[in-house]
Amino acid sequence: MKKDSYSSVFRIKKLHTDGDLLGAGSHNLRDRQPINADQDRAHFNQVVIGQGRTPLELVQTRINELGIKVHASNVRAIECILSAGKPFFEKSDLGQWIKDSLAFVEEKFGKGSVVHATLHMDENTPHLHPILVPVRRANDQDGLSYVNHKKRDWKLASTEILHSMANLRTIGPRRTNDNPFVETDITNIKELAKKLVNHTDSPSKFLWKKLKPETQTILTNCARKTRRNKAALRALIPELKRIIEEDNIDMPNRFLSVKISPEVEALRIKNAGKGKSISLNRMLIEDTFKDEISTRRPIGKESAPFLHQCQVDYYDLCKKYDPEISAPKYKTKLDHNQLTQWNGMLAEAVDKNISSLKIEFAPPSPLQRLAPQTYIADQIAKITSKAEHDLELITAKAAAYELTIQENERLQQGIRNANAEHEREVQALKSKISELEHQNKAYANKLRAIPLASVIEKLGYPVQVKAGKTLVNLPDDRVLEVTSTITI
Repeated sequence: MKKDSYSSVFRIKKLHTDGDLLGAGSHNLRDRQPINADQDRAHFNQVVIGQGRTPLELVQTRINELGIKVHASNVRAIECILSAGKPFFEKSDLGQWIKDSLAFVEEKFGKGSVVHATLHMDENTPHLHPILVPVRRANDQDGLSYVNHKKRDWKLASTEILHSMANLRTIGPRRTNDNPFVETDITNIKELAKKLVNHTDSPSKFLWKKLKPETQTILTNCARKTRRNKAALRALIPELKRIIEEDNIDMPNRFLSVKISPEVEALRIKNAGKGKSISLNRMLIEDTFKDEISTRRPIGKESAPFLHQCQVDYYDLCKKYDPEISAPKYKTKLDHNQLTQWNGMLAEAVDKNISSLKIEFAPPSPLQRLAPQTYIADQIAKITSKAEHDLELITAKAAAYELTIQENERLQQGIRNANAEHEREVQALKSKISELEHQNKAYANKLRAIPLASVIEKLGYPVQVKAGKTLVNLPDDRVLEVTSTITI
């Protein structure tokens, strides 16, 4: 999008509690002044719907009139923000835009759902704040139809409307870590129970034999009767956890009848000869019961597709007033553990198979078909620039790595030379030690050959030999007998 361009704005906020509604009313009615609002222009603000009453009062009145039972988890109301850039309002009829915007909101959330609406003219760009309470007819399957034996005709429908297009989300990859199965991984417990109870194939026979008798009874009841699903889930999940953590289940011929996925085949090769693998065991069971078990999860929030569609349709509405308005950037908020994916701006480039993009794209999802040509051009420029930058970075890293290898080789050679010199010095020391030991033995032999009597005489003591004994006269008149030679 160019710097001087502008786009339509459509955002929503869920209001769950009285505090949320009080906060929205305080902002919209200017009970507290925002720092970005111009007080000199506050008199241009308008309460379009709900004059003289607060959003909290109007929301509660609508709920009470329809006899709706509100639970703590319910979204009581939805606040929308509708706007566009300043040039848009210079070219458009403000009054007609307000009427069309409110009609657009009621078309999406139900006729008569808007209970309060405020136009703000004191901020940087004019914008509209409708607050609405979407409802629908209740039925006997809602669990809310009969309260105290009194039938309720209506129920809150905000969540159902926001999640109405949740099945259009892109499905992410399967789980590959060592985490065991959880209850949400079982997509069809009744069919899974039937397959395990019948155990017509080798994997099912193996799992059935591994299950405890009480678990087999619960699964049999689930397969034959209704409303046994939760009990079967609670019993089966710990059993599957025990089985995949106990030992390697990938035995020869056990999974011949199963169509093994490529990622499982790759994992088999990776873990060959390494013993048990929890992730491999879990993925093998998942491949065996692919219609009943899945660790794949949709990417993005459940309300994202509906919000995207509203943004697209509101852009089309604003384009009738101003053909020069640009399409907004559509973004999907992802959870922390979900994959980062394209924000839906490259669908046209994928469809036209632009050759300048040296990137292979996965088949575009419905959300990725919302991209305008102007944004595609920007994305191409960004991708090309990033690719050139990445190439330069990789080249620099490769050169640094090569230098590192050379320096490492030089250091290794220095270490080898130092080790060789050290070895030579050690050998020289060993030779010197051997030579000294030899000299020491020679000196000892010479000493052994010297007569002891001659040594004592040289010291000045009188020596005499009597009856073959050598006697020494000491100064204190004592006589000491000594051996004939020096003993070492």
